[in-house]
Amino acid sequence: MHTTRFSNIKLIAWDDRPEVRREDIIDISDILRHFFNIHFNIHDKVIWEEHNDLFIDEDDNLPQIVARVIGREMSRIIRRNERIFNRIKTILIGEEGNNVNSSIAAIMVNYFNNNQEENMQLQNAIKLGFLE
Repeated sequence: MHTTRFSNIKLIAWDDRPEVRREDIIDISDILRHFFNIHFNIHDKVIWEEHNDLFIDEDDNLPQIVARVIGREMSRIIRRNERIFNRIKTILIGEEGNNVNSSIAAIMVNYFNNNQEENMQLQNAIKLGFLE
């Protein structure tokens, strides 16, 4: 799934220059919003077969499921490159440790028109999927 490769690149680019790369987080947010609409028809079999453990209850939070699937797919793509894997892991863990002032979550607030706490949950779901 090419959008997860794109997410890896965007996350690293943002981390290199967060003061001028806000659009990278907006692009990742766009992927989070549209992932299943874009990929479900193309990759529905893969999603159901490889991530069916996430669809346990119909009341589950779909945005968090999407975030976790994206994290898993991001990880699968770059696990072969330990240096890049560790770089993204550090970015995700570093952001999670800063729940109150997460710069990624703050940028996402404007995109999703929600609050920072909801976006931290999305970030944590990406991280959880990435580390599985």
